[in-house]
Amino acid sequence: MSLKHINANIKETERLVKDYTATRDALKLKPVKHTHACICGVVGSMLSISMMTLPKLDVLIFASIGGFAAGYAVPYVVRKINIGFYDYNIYVNNSIIKDLNKKRDKKITQKVKSLSN
Repeated sequence: MSLKHINANIKETERLVKDYTATRDALKLKPVKHTHACICGVVGSMLSISMMTLPKLDVLIFASIGGFAAGYAVPYVVRKINIGFYDYNIYVNNSIIKDLNKKRDKKITQKVKSLSN
């Protein structure tokens, strides 16, 4: 790979990191919609009630509250997973940039050595 291609790859990877960072920061600032959390909570409550095996009122209440709490947490978990996805891509692209910089430095030192001989 020539020095020109390495520099082009570094610039493009830096652009990707910049885009991922902007998207991640926008996602961090955007709050989870309360309606989405409530809908997931109701669905979780209905699922937990439908899986009940004992026909008792106290078990029904605990199942519905537990299902609602678990369902209500789903949008927040999905948001954290998306943020983690962007963090991982930023980390990987930064390591690619480091490797490309090492290759570029190695090529430059080889050129300097060949010119000095």
